[in-house]
Amino acid sequence: FTIGIATESTLAEADYLGIDSGHKVPDKVARTGLTIVKSEFVDAPLFEEFAMSMECEMVKYDDEMELLYGRIKNLGVDESVLDEKGNIDRFKLKPITFDTVYNTYTALGEQVGTAYKDGLKFRG
Repeated sequence: FTIGIATESTLAEADYLGIDSGHKVPDKVARTGLTIVKSEFVDAPLFEEFAMSMECEMVKYDDEMELLYGRIKNLGVDESVLDEKGNIDRFKLKPITFDTVYNTYTALGEQVGTAYKDGLKFRG
């Protein structure tokens, strides 16, 4: 399976893919205008327009909890969202997250702290 990281520029397409079932609307991907390409690492499709995607192999599925466990085989990132050192630039990627309380999408990116530093104040 693959996981495409939804961004500000793919918000509407990603939202629609979650609204309609492919069983009920066979042309749902075509309606979005997204381009499907085959993953090189797993037997699953990718969307060319998503700047970041994870290509995963299924490890197990928990029927009781309805949880899918997977192992990432490849992380595909478009060069347009990389910084000068080749790292993912969250300000270029502009990823979004789904807020389940308000049913809204929120842009990610603002730095609110520094890892391995802000918590040091609790050391004795």
